[in-house]
Amino acid sequence: MVTKKNQAGLWVLAFDIHWPKVHKPSLLAMMDFMKKNPVRGFIFGGDMQDNSEISHHNVRRIIFREPGAYARNTEGFEKNVLNPIEALLPKYATRVWIGGNHDGPGGWERQLVEENPELEGSIERDKLYKLVERGWTVIEMGKGFNLGKALVLHGEAIGSANHAKKAVENYAQSVFYGHHHTIQSHTKVLPQNQNDKWIGQSFPALCATNPVYTRNAPNSWVNGFGIVELDDKGNFNAYPVVVSNGSFRYGGRNYGIQLKGKK
Repeated sequence: MVTKKNQAGLWVLAFDIHWPKVHKPSLLAMMDFMKKNPVRGFIFGGDMQDNSEISHHNVRRIIFREPGAYARNTEGFEKNVLNPIEALLPKYATRVWIGGNHDGPGGWERQLVEENPELEGSIERDKLYKLVERGWTVIEMGKGFNLGKALVLHGEAIGSANHAKKAVENYAQSVFYGHHHTIQSHTKVLPQNQNDKWIGQSFPALCATNPVYTRNAPNSWVNGFGIVELDDKGNFNAYPVVVSNGSFRYGGRNYGIQLKGKK
């Protein structure tokens, strides 16, 4: 796991953008918050790209494999997400990129290379974006980043309906994660020390909440992101932010833009 010192301050956690299936009003609401508040650190929590065009699930579903889609989505994410977010971050801000099962490192991008080793070094987006050179800490899928007393990871290995409880039990510490596109919390108080508490917290997603493959079936997906306030001892308060119709409220202030025709 990766740890950075001197982390005290405000952190923003963005999970499951699934570009180009991003929910733009929610993304813009998060950026509005970052514009108006000094951010100490920012974490891309996995599945930044949807990658349906290279998914092993779509080998025979060619409708999802449009010509030029991979290059187009690589450019689109950098132009519309990565560059604007970097522009909002102070120079001192810590920047973390965690791979998810849809992207990389470690996800479907890696699977494509394993099946086509001649592509190695040419399709991995952390290399195409030169993330390390731009100051990002890059973490492969399945591993995490230590944010104070909590571990931040994508969450693809945390299954079951009670995933927040499973997160605490599996990692034996506080865990922040995405992947499930919804909000769920579980707290474990250690019997030998009532002051020591572990929290499993899943955060909402920044992608569309009615994916094509569910055929309009009901789901518990929620739009939003995460805010974490951290002190110099690693203690935290974590806030799952739900963005409704393009806006949300935090600390007595409105952020984002209320969509027209919505209440």
